[in-house]
Amino acid sequence: MTTKKGAPGIICYSNNAETLIAWEYPAKIKNCVGFALFRKKNDETDASAEPVYTSVGFDGDSAKTDEWRPSTEWPIQKFVWTDFFVKLNDTVCYKVIPMIWDGTTLIKDIKNSSAWSNRVKVNISKDCCAYFNVGIIGSQAISRRMQQLNKGDLKKKLDDVLNEEDSDIRKFLGGEMVQKAYDLLDGVYKNKQVIYCCLYELDEPGLIRRLCKIGSRANVILSNGSYKSNNKDPNKPARKQLKDAGVKVVDRILTQGLGHHKFLLIGDKGAKPTDPPDLQFVWTGSMNWTMHGLFTQVNNSVLLKNAEVAGWYYNQWKKIAAVEQSIINKEETSHFPKAFKESNSTAVEDDKIKIKTWFAPVINKVDLEDAKQLITKAKTGILFLMFKPGNDSTLYNFIAQTSRARKSLFVHGMLNAEMGGKDSPLTFFHRGKPQVVNISTVLPDKNDKDLKYWMKEIGVLHGSVKIHSKIILIDPFSDNCILMTGSHNMGPNASTSNDDNLNIITGHKDLCMQYAVNIITVYNHFRSRFYIKRLGLDWEGNHKDDKWMGSYMTGPKKDEIKFWMQEK
Repeated sequence: MTTKKGAPGIICYSNNAETLIAWEYPAKIKNCVGFALFRKKNDETDASAEPVYTSVGFDGDSAKTDEWRPSTEWPIQKFVWTDFFVKLNDTVCYKVIPMIWDGTTLIKDIKNSSAWSNRVKVNISKDCCAYFNVGIIGSQAISRRMQQLNKGDLKKKLDDVLNEEDSDIRKFLGGEMVQKAYDLLDGVYKNKQVIYCCLYELDEPGLIRRLCKIGSRANVILSNGSYKSNNKDPNKPARKQLKDAGVKVVDRILTQGLGHHKFLLIGDKGAKPTDPPDLQFVWTGSMNWTMHGLFTQVNNSVLLKNAEVAGWYYNQWKKIAAVEQSIINKEETSHFPKAFKESNSTAVEDDKIKIKTWFAPVINKVDLEDAKQLITKAKTGILFLMFKPGNDSTLYNFIAQTSRARKSLFVHGMLNAEMGGKDSPLTFFHRGKPQVVNISTVLPDKNDKDLKYWMKEIGVLHGSVKIHSKIILIDPFSDNCILMTGSHNMGPNASTSNDDNLNIITGHKDLCMQYAVNIITVYNHFRSRFYIKRLGLDWEGNHKDDKWMGSYMTGPKKDEIKFWMQEK
């Protein structure tokens, strides 16, 4: 798709839950107060396409809380927009029309409208399949859904709602990620397959129940999660349930380091417990098998449909199980013996499928060094979400260092960590510059009253974990795009002290596109709250003038548009 020089351009991307649309204009348009965005879905014609609806109008408008109007009435004062009102398997394209304010009326500037964008399918990639939950990023949507419950149910806490497996709110928060996790285990039970799991935390009743149904065909290495001095094994209740159901459980009870894997290996239909088993799929990522991991934290999972990669994970499963058996036999005292670390210190990879996997712990942080070399070669940009990599010698530190040295790189992401102290655990990396913010400026549950264009949000956060995904995305729109994801927190502790996995997937453009959309969606959720707080609670909406548009014609905002538009 090409655009004539000087003409407006538009492009869209998708994952399995939303689409991201970006557009550019060569110059500021006089009296433009925003854009009407039109969506053409499936077999709709140009004539039947309707404008998307928006929830933010103008200062001075009469508006109800949670009111939505077409973007021809409440135009979008941005050049990048996420459309949440698409469904899985929809095929969509978009166009924008500048809206002009003549002092009394909004007028469509048809002569400056864009062409229709490329068409994308809201879908799941094939061999490497991305899955995301909504988690806490849906807090406005959750407020709307909670208001729709009857008065008796409004008194319920979110935890009560999440314990109802048929709850629409629970299904919304879990998204495609949770549904796929359930479907995978249900399929294993139905087809009498064999599975191997290596889990850090386990308390979600639906997952526990499904593992128990699989029974003796389920082989589970279960660590002791986030253990504390007063609770050496938070997974003890789940451990007992699994064992009572006949699940073959390998206990990995640690006092140093973390058994931090969250992977599932699935046999082909009719697989028998042979060695090696006929494993075909790997499910891994940041998703802990817990209520918060599934529903309140931001997480991701990737399903790798490849027998060779499944074999890599199975070998790691066996190595960990062997270590635990050697401890039972009193042949070994360490859960992370030197030989185990040495065996992990060379990555397993396949150039044909373009996947490389590091298993931790390793010696001399060779996994991080490998990742740093790839970050160094970035040509256009880096997107990321991270959780607690540590304070020093992390991949976050290296990305920040690279951004300072190479100003032309577009770097954008969020870090959920303690770098700003316990009261400032969120760091924006905003168009190339880090910005540590006090947590009170961005937490959804701090919006404790109805604003003109914002609903009061219920207090739904638990602890300081908001973003739990671990994702680095390098040059996402190039043929050599790179995705790094897994359980690995991208820092020295994960590299040298924990059971972890870091998958480096190269050249899978559709997969990288889906992760790019997810990252920017999470980022914009928190960034919008930052702006609302900074502008103050007296903010009454957009202004009916064209001043907003000037900031997109130069500087960091223009650089961001160029980043998203580069495929054009």
